[in-house]
Amino acid sequence: MAKLRLLFLIFFGLLLLAGGLAGYDRLRPLADRLAADGSLELFTPELHAVLAWILRIAGITLIAVGVALWRGWRPPRPAWRAQFAALWAVVAPADGPRWVGGLVVLLTLLGAVGRGLLLNQGMGHDEAYTYVAFAGRSLFVALTDYHLPNNHIFHTLLVWLSTSLFGPGPWAVRLPAYLAGVALIPLAYLAGRALYSRAAGLLAAGFTAALPVLVDFSVDARGYTLLAVFSLLALLTAEAQRRQPTPLGWGVLGLWFGLGLYTLPIMLLPMALIGGWLGAAWLLGETAGGRRPGFLLGLAASAMLGVGLMLVLYSPVYIFGSGFDSVYSNRFVRPLAGREWSETLAVRLAQTRAMWALGQPWLEALLLGGFALSLVPARRNTASRWPLHLAGLVLMAATMWLRGLAPLPRNWVFIAPFVLLWSAAGWASAADFILTRLRRPALLPALAAALALLAAIAGLWHSANTARVRLAQPSLEERLAIYIDEEIGPTGRALTTSPLRAPLLYYLGLRGETAAYLYTEGDAVDWAAVVIGLNNETLESDAAKHGWAQWLDIPAAERIYTTGPAEIWRVPVIAP
Repeated sequence: MAKLRLLFLIFFGLLLLAGGLAGYDRLRPLADRLAADGSLELFTPELHAVLAWILRIAGITLIAVGVALWRGWRPPRPAWRAQFAALWAVVAPADGPRWVGGLVVLLTLLGAVGRGLLLNQGMGHDEAYTYVAFAGRSLFVALTDYHLPNNHIFHTLLVWLSTSLFGPGPWAVRLPAYLAGVALIPLAYLAGRALYSRAAGLLAAGFTAALPVLVDFSVDARGYTLLAVFSLLALLTAEAQRRQPTPLGWGVLGLWFGLGLYTLPIMLLPMALIGGWLGAAWLLGETAGGRRPGFLLGLAASAMLGVGLMLVLYSPVYIFGSGFDSVYSNRFVRPLAGREWSETLAVRLAQTRAMWALGQPWLEALLLGGFALSLVPARRNTASRWPLHLAGLVLMAATMWLRGLAPLPRNWVFIAPFVLLWSAAGWASAADFILTRLRRPALLPALAAALALLAAIAGLWHSANTARVRLAQPSLEERLAIYIDEEIGPTGRALTTSPLRAPLLYYLGLRGETAAYLYTEGDAVDWAAVVIGLNNETLESDAAKHGWAQWLDIPAAERIYTTGPAEIWRVPVIAP
């Protein structure tokens, strides 16, 4: 009876493999039989391409398992408790002064307060679009509509949950990104302690609490801080695997990879970064058990699990939504090649540098100086004597070259905690060297604690000053929304384009029924209130670009409101 079950398993695997190898034209007639009208429009060549790979992988897996069982292989019964213990060992409280845990909590609270001061600042275009186009609509739309990669789907799902519970206020829309940004602080400490030293962990937590770019993206309703969280979780899991590889650990690592990819496909880069680091550790014999091939196989299995999970999680988009190509072939992920790639990458890296350093040479020196020091081989108190992160950066750069990727500045947020971690490790190592020469090595934890606390307080001070400026008055789009709501009346409708459109719609939605304010061609109204941003356009250029002159009397326009770099014009509507 057991042999019969194994034969059925192998036969079923062969059926799945045959289905995966069958062409679209062969399967289309079978799929059409499932539809009442004889035509299953859902079954497209793009969907077939995805399902084919899923069927092939599933079929080969079942065949391999069936053959192995037939030949006498018996799967080991994993010791789950021991495997959980191996993962827990990386993050478990370590022996040391009791004040360390309290300080990490304090650093986290300081970072949380600094970020919290900015939760109600004006909504930007991308985050407003996240809510207006995706999270503010039905859950079905949030999970299936990928007409723009602005939909960081896992993050959008969290925003949908948050706003369903707490309403559509700015703080609720930003809550998932905020909580992820706060979580980066203790995660930075755990990563620094696990890979380097307690002193490096404290410095990393203090730097993470304070760095302005991380503060800003913690109150930006996008998936960037969530991606950074998954990247650090993957790094901690990878360190646990380096110390004691387990099947459970490889599965958890694949889970972080998959969730990161479901948030932003750019998770491919932290995957390469961590893969290069682990690969270098294996090559140098710094993994448990030395250079056993099983370690690399486990790493490859984690990557495959992550990619497979991504394919499954995005399947509602392929099947019910905007299609396979909207995820993997949209114009924003078009690969670049040759000189175009190198020139674009150079420009965007320069923009990223400016965004991080804020024109402050001392901040740039702090980051780059610490990173340079982290490349010096360590003497003690680290997971490895060698700068393994350099191998990770090399593999990440190679991945970017092979894929033709030149990430935008905001896409580099994931690596900010890594840079702070390396910088903290470099400065902690230099301080340890100096204090050892002075025969005062015991002072290192207290020195690191003082500097981390100073950094977090400085970050809170900077956030308070920033909030004082940004919250001094309603944002530009909110002021426009207030005027439109209070002054236009029933005889006119508002008309505008990006980048003002999404935030304006968001604030109008907070004040009432958004559709009542929007002008569409053919509406029976006497005039339209055309909103333009003076930084980008004029009334005439906007009209020429979008074809408004066909149904708006542009020469008869009258400017009725100006606020900051924006104007509202009263433009008569030409009767059809």
